[in-house]
Amino acid sequence: MKNKFFILMFICMLNIQPLMSFAQKTSIHGSVNYHNDPSSPMQGVTLYLKTLTNTILDSTTSNPNGVYTFHNIANGSYIVSATYNQPPLGVGIEDAQLVMLYLNNQITFDVLQKLAADVTGDDTITIADYDTIMNHWLLTGLPFPAGNWVFTDDTIDVSKGKDNPPTTGGSSSGDVGGVFLPGQKPKPMIYPNCEETVTAQTKNSFAIPYTISSHMNIGGMGFVINYPSDLMTINNIKSPFGEIDYKVINDKIYISYLSPCMLPHEVFTGDVIFTIEGTTTDAFIQDKEIALVIDPFFSQLNDKKGKIFAGESVTFPKVVWEASPLGSAGVYPNPASETVNFVFSIEKEGYVHLKVYNATGEIVKQYSRVYQQGMQNINLNTDDLQSGIYFYSILSPENRLMEKGKLMINN
Repeated sequence: MKNKFFILMFICMLNIQPLMSFAQKTSIHGSVNYHNDPSSPMQGVTLYLKTLTNTILDSTTSNPNGVYTFHNIANGSYIVSATYNQPPLGVGIEDAQLVMLYLNNQITFDVLQKLAADVTGDDTITIADYDTIMNHWLLTGLPFPAGNWVFTDDTIDVSKGKDNPPTTGGSSSGDVGGVFLPGQKPKPMIYPNCEETVTAQTKNSFAIPYTISSHMNIGGMGFVINYPSDLMTINNIKSPFGEIDYKVINDKIYISYLSPCMLPHEVFTGDVIFTIEGTTTDAFIQDKEIALVIDPFFSQLNDKKGKIFAGESVTFPKVVWEASPLGSAGVYPNPASETVNFVFSIEKEGYVHLKVYNATGEIVKQYSRVYQQGMQNINLNTDDLQSGIYFYSILSPENRLMEKGKLMINN
């Protein structure tokens, strides 16, 4: 009788053991979100399940809700890491500002912000990261040394058939502010508004002022501007804020500026924030025009704390070809400060008369002298004129109108 009892017990143990082994396996369900924001799930992220010694046991991909699952996982401790095969997005001038504020102990970063700020990939946040965001990205658009994306690694403990659902945070390298919204259509940060025109002829110098639409205090700005390199060359870019950084690459102009010591510049509606000076080429002929258009998704204006002024409008004129009655004529720079040049040509020797008027029609500057036949130039001192809009006219030796137009003074 006893032998039968022990035999039955042995058979039961054989049947129970597989059930016990099965009960010790479970599934790990987790999620991956941009900057740990549940409203910004990341789809298509590759997740790896690893041992504590970094041996890869399994991999999976997050779904449109940012959720992923590892199946049949035995009890124990694991690491979940992630990679993402997408181009980096969301990086702007505000991220350089945030890094500088962090280095000056004016703000703190969470774990993911620290990973995003370490664009040099040396596990520390230094002035080199600030410089890399300002120069390496904004002025060239090349990838960061740290790679395109960063993620938090999660250590989880699976025991007694249960798991602690891990939440993985991800960020585009350099997007310290977390402005990128995965799965959503990017929103423009600047609204370009091309109004009015500036006239020029072949091989003429010209200036394009970019003006702001509202009153604000600007701590930094970054602009990407498309331009037709076959019709013009870039001579200089100036700003009333002081020296700005710019670089011209593949028909694009990259502009970046951060206010020294984070002191903002107060500007009002209609104020110029920067001016692009250029020269037309031989290809700029009749019926051609030049529009230096702002990229609305990669350009921005920020306050002193790196917050983006969303949806601001920036106005600028386009350059159109216009023949002068007696050859070629033009004015540069426009806007002008201190001095301005009026370029013209005359068919025969004689007096040329230049007059500059204010907005009420009063003559504020005039100049006359005899010029020889051909291309000539009048260099006029304007440092005694107040900032604003003026008008000018140039009369030929026959007292005929050679050129007239608008002149902006920015003293």
